[in-house]
Amino acid sequence: MREKRVLGIVFILAVNLMSSGCGLLPRAKLTLTPEPNSIVVDYSKKCGRVQVNKPDLSQMTEFDRKMIYGFANELENSGLCEEVFYHTLPEGPVDLALDLSFEATPHLFWDEENATNEEWKQMNKQVLPKTLLLTLSLGMIPAPYNEDYYLKGKAVIYKNNKEKGVVDGQFHAHWHGTAMGIIAIEEETKEEFKKVLYKQLITGITDYCESK
Repeated sequence: MREKRVLGIVFILAVNLMSSGCGLLPRAKLTLTPEPNSIVVDYSKKCGRVQVNKPDLSQMTEFDRKMIYGFANELENSGLCEEVFYHTLPEGPVDLALDLSFEATPHLFWDEENATNEEWKQMNKQVLPKTLLLTLSLGMIPAPYNEDYYLKGKAVIYKNNKEKGVVDGQFHAHWHGTAMGIIAIEEETKEEFKKVLYKQLITGITDYCESK
């Protein structure tokens, strides 16, 4: 999908390179909430055997699949559970079961590979006017570019097939600077952002387990 990036983004890259020594463009800044290193929890297998439920395949998008798979791996690596079941069904009862759902805004930023043509068209409509303005601003103070990227998640906790609690999490990245922000964040960094959300959910699940 990368070939679908608008030409305007290339222009902005050129503008940034041309004016880097002149101080024409506003300094880019990325503000993260919460900060990736701010969530530290001592996990100690307090939740026993946990099953991560798979949604109905007919309703699960590729984005959902990646997020749930990523969460299951993070949960398994956290040390919070004795066992985590996602790829295989457990033998015998489990202590907890989890239903997960995720929401991304804008979806194209978080799952560029599977973005639809309509999402690319919408991005073009938003970016091109700003691109033109910034390109024409050489020699002047260019207009700032602001963008917000949200990633939200929810885990519904079940015990003995009864709902026992709900844990919510949200990650927010605010870009202020130029439209280069759209291409400045690599996929590896986005994966680290997702882990911040996973840790929020795992922390909430830990609180539930410790309270029982």
